[in-house]
Amino acid sequence: MTKHLSSDDLDRHLRHIAHSLVDDAPAPPPLASIDPRVGFGLRQRRSRRRYLVAVVVAASVTLISIAAGLVGTTDRPGPTGVGQAPGAQRMILESWPAELRPDGSVVPLELGDLSLLALTGAPQPLPDARHVAVGERWPSVDVAPNRTHHLVVVDATGKVEVERQVGTATEWVGLLAATPREAILIKARRDESRPRSVYGSTPIGPGRIVAHDLATGAERALSGTAQLGLLHEVRADVSGDRIVLVRSSLNPGTNCQLLLIDLTGPDWFFVTSLANCSEVRAVRVSPDGQLAAVTYGNLNVNLELRVAVVDLDNVEVLEDVRLGEYGTCADPPCTGVKRPLNSLGLAWANDTAVRVALLDLKAYPDAGHYGSPIPRDAVLVDTVPVE
Repeated sequence: MTKHLSSDDLDRHLRHIAHSLVDDAPAPPPLASIDPRVGFGLRQRRSRRRYLVAVVVAASVTLISIAAGLVGTTDRPGPTGVGQAPGAQRMILESWPAELRPDGSVVPLELGDLSLLALTGAPQPLPDARHVAVGERWPSVDVAPNRTHHLVVVDATGKVEVERQVGTATEWVGLLAATPREAILIKARRDESRPRSVYGSTPIGPGRIVAHDLATGAERALSGTAQLGLLHEVRADVSGDRIVLVRSSLNPGTNCQLLLIDLTGPDWFFVTSLANCSEVRAVRVSPDGQLAAVTYGNLNVNLELRVAVVDLDNVEVLEDVRLGEYGTCADPPCTGVKRPLNSLGLAWANDTAVRVALLDLKAYPDAGHYGSPIPRDAVLVDTVPVE
C-alpha cells in the first residue's frame, strides 16, 4: 500500500536530516511529450531553433558510494560554490539548507540566526559563492509570540554579512529568487488562525512580489504582480530583467502556468501551461537565459514527478520527462511502485543539460520519520540533455 505526504510535510521531515549524499547518478528516464496551451502575448527577444536530443532509457541508476572515494557530508559549513565547471550552476537542495557539490560532497549552508525548520523557500545562490535565505529565527533568539521574518546574506566562508527584518508581525514573507543585487520576495498576510509551531507561520490569501535590495534593505513593489492574485504556491527564478514564475494549480488534472514578469516595469506575460501539473517543486533558468527547467508533480491516481524544459523565447516545451512516482511508501519494498521520488534540487550543468537531485523513497521508505538518516544509495541525480 502506498501513502502520500504533502510536499510541505515531507520538506519539514527532511529538514531534520543532515546526512550524506552522493553525486552523480545519471539515469535519464523516458520521454513523454505534452501539448501545452500557448499564449501569444510573449515578447520574443531572439529566435533560435533547438533540436531535441533523444534520452537514453536506463534500466537502473548507477550510484557512486563512499567506497568509490567520494567525500561525504561535512560536519561544519565550509566554503560553498567551489569546484563548479564553467557555466555550471550550484545545486542548492530545496528540502534542507545544503549545497551538493560536483565531487559528491554536501556542504551545509550557514543561516545565521534563522531556524532551518522555518525557512520560507530554498536558499538562493549569489555571486562569489555567497547565498541568501529568508525565514523565522530560532525561538531562543526571537522570543516574540509572533516572530517576524528575517533575511540573511552569508559569504563563502559561512560568515553572515547581512541579517535584517523583512516583514511585520502580520506578514508572511517567502524567498522566490535572487539577482546579484536583489532578493525577490513574495509577501502575504500571515494566517493568525493557525497555531504557532517550530515550522513558523503560514500565509493566507494572495501575495505580492517585491524586490528587496540586499545592500540597503530598500524594497520596490513589482506593480504588475498585484493583478495576478498570486498565492504562495509558486516557484521562480530570475534571468536578466525578467522573473520566470510557475504557479501551481493544486487541483488534480489541471495545468501549471508559466509566466514572465518584468523586473523593470509593470508588464507580465503568460508563456505556456504544463499539462497535468498540480504542484511545482523547482524552477531554474539556463545560464544563457533561454530555457527554463521545471520540476513538478501531479495529484492524479498515478502520482508522477516530472521535469519539463521550456524554450522561453520560442514558446516551446522541448522536454517533458517522467522521473518516477511522486509519493512515499508505507510498506517496504514499495510493492508495485517502481521509482517513488521526491525533488531535492535543480541546476543546469551547462546551457544544454539540466541536473535533478532526487530522493529515492524506495531505498528510503522511512522518509516521513523524524531524524531518520538518509542512506547514500537513496540519493539520485538524473541528467536531462537538451539541444
